[in-house]
Amino acid sequence: MKAFFAIVYELCLDGACVAKDDPLYETSYIGQAGRNASSPEEALEMRWTEHERGAKNNPREHGLKWALNKYGPDAFSKRVICFLKLASRCLEALEWMNAVEIEEIDCRGGIMRNIEPSAPVWQTFNLTIGGQGDASVRFKALQAEAERVWSRFQRELLSYIEEFGTAYVRNEYVSPSGYKLHQFIHNIRSKRTFLLGENAKERTDWLNTLPGWTWKGGAEGRRLTGAATSKRRNDPVQDAPRRAKKAETLKRKREEHWATLNEVELAEEKYRFERELKYTARKEAKRQAKARGEVPEPKKSPKRRTESQIRGYEKVKADLAALRATLVPKAQQNQLARLRQDGTVAKARQILGEAGRGDEVVEEKKPPLTRAEQLLRAYNKIKADLAALRATLFPKAQRHQVPRYRKDGTVAKAHQILRERSVDAGV
Repeated sequence: MKAFFAIVYELCLDGACVAKDDPLYETSYIGQAGRNASSPEEALEMRWTEHERGAKNNPREHGLKWALNKYGPDAFSKRVICFLKLASRCLEALEWMNAVEIEEIDCRGGIMRNIEPSAPVWQTFNLTIGGQGDASVRFKALQAEAERVWSRFQRELLSYIEEFGTAYVRNEYVSPSGYKLHQFIHNIRSKRTFLLGENAKERTDWLNTLPGWTWKGGAEGRRLTGAATSKRRNDPVQDAPRRAKKAETLKRKREEHWATLNEVELAEEKYRFERELKYTARKEAKRQAKARGEVPEPKKSPKRRTESQIRGYEKVKADLAALRATLVPKAQQNQLARLRQDGTVAKARQILGEAGRGDEVVEEKKPPLTRAEQLLRAYNKIKADLAALRATLFPKAQRHQVPRYRKDGTVAKAHQILRERSVDAGV
């Protein structure tokens, strides 16, 4: 059970790493501390951690911080001289600690007078005679500081509840002002910080009235608050602020990423983003329908393509064939003879047939009798072989780029080049 411990302690330089002939061997430091802890030893460990951190972050050229940096923390032994166990911090405890600390420092030789003596000196590492001034003034200052800290915690927690609808704070959450709310809640759960004394019951009752509040953290806390969180997320009105904030963050990151892309990459990214928006909208509609208890309609069996859909599909295929015929260097057509011999063209036709796209290859006509018809047959065969090869070498996803190429005139340019080539061939 946590309680308030008022302790007076001693730190003695008598570790095994200190030579016994050192002039400062067995020199002590006397201090006082008041902490909410389970035992006086735990309160001393909390104060000792503060000493170590202070010596590292704010080194001095004399006193205890100087000794800690010179000899190291392992050179000191720790012990509690005397302590009081109370329900909460009070004025009498501060007065008692001041009196005992002053007496103990005086009994051990007083303040530090020489940091590098040639012979042992009867002194301590303390830089003052002890005590922390007028106990009543300090007690009022501590009370005012504690009230200020608790008031800020209440504001931050209420702001979090207003935004997320629950008092269960994730460990990774940091408020916009930089306040580590989860750390304060952890101290309340484990150490009962600010829950001892006159206001303990009032503050405990206030915490218990908060939605989603639990005295257990970790997996158990998530389990206990899971129902409330799920209910909030299924309510579009309560969950709107969280979703709006998330959407704003994603928009900012997306714009930063788009700023680093060139025109072609940007067009592809925007197309993917539009598809993701449609998918997200359908998913959100299903989620809201499920929250309202609506039964989703059974999936309908796919219908056969209409004539207009077939014509649109054939137009896309024609546009792709024209694009590929202009985007791939013309010199590659000379490789067709070798590719036909080693079976690559036949393999491409086989792949298209298995995928149900065999009709993409231009159908060959019967051998004509005229020279012009012979040239046309040869040219159509080259186009068919190139189309079969490119259909297997190029990603299928490129079909979705055809609408964009139609708008910027690339498709029209490709068809014009093919017509010019037909004229040059004498067809």
